Amino acid sequence: MDNYLSTDKSDELILFFNRNIEKFSNKNEILGNLYFHFAYFYNSIDKEAVLKYAKLSREEFQKAGKYTSEIQNAIEQLIGNENSPNN
Repeated sequence: MDNYLSTDKSDELILFFNRNIEKFSNKNEILGNLYFHFAYFYNSIDKEAVLKYAKLSREEFQKAGKYTSEIQNAIEQLIGNENSPNN
C-alpha cells in the first residue's frame, strides 16, 4: 500500500479495493480484510471513510465468525481515531 501512495497511485489502489470488494462479495472474511485495509488507506485522508470501512470490516469479520481479539483491537484502533483532535 505504501508503494502506491509513495508513487501517487492512490487511484489505482482504490480501484483495486473496489474491484476486489465486488469480486469477493460473498466471502465475509476476505471482505473484512479488504475493508480493514481500505479503512487503513483512508486513515490520513478521510476520517469519515475510515469509520465507514472499519465498521464494515467489523461486520464482515463477525459474519464470518472470525472476529478475534486481535482483529477487534486493530479495528478499534482505527475507529478510535474518530475521537482524535484532528477529526
